[in-house]
Amino acid sequence: MLLYPRKTKYKNLFNRKRTKFLNNRIFSPNFKDFAIVSLESGKLNSKQIELLRKTLRRLLKLQGKFWLNVYPNKNITKKSEGVRMGKGKGNVKFWYGSISKGVVILEVSGCSWNQIKKVAQQIRNKLSIKILLTVNRFFIT
Repeated sequence: MLLYPRKTKYKNLFNRKRTKFLNNRIFSPNFKDFAIVSLESGKLNSKQIELLRKTLRRLLKLQGKFWLNVYPNKNITKKSEGVRMGKGKGNVKFWYGSISKGVVILEVSGCSWNQIKKVAQQIRNKLSIKILLTVNRFFIT
């Protein structure tokens, strides 16, 4: 089940050409044990977010719980192939969520350090941006 907004004010959004999303704050996990933080800005489309959710569910089983902090709320439109210029804007191709540098993408609790290391390695291979695994400073093992 891919994520996308149920209803938007306008059918197609105006695409901003700005690729870098500015955020100077590095977030730490809020009350959770571990967090995965982005090291660069970029876009995560709804397929990547769904793949991330399925990977977490498969590797954590029922032992851990996770919270995703990214939601695809912007769309990219594209006209179908072979269509001439003009006649308005194309249909929605996919939805994406913009990620700033240093933002917590997801938080995990209730699992061991070895499990979360495996999860982080799997997620690194699947996402298009660089990530970092952080530990909550109040978490003691």
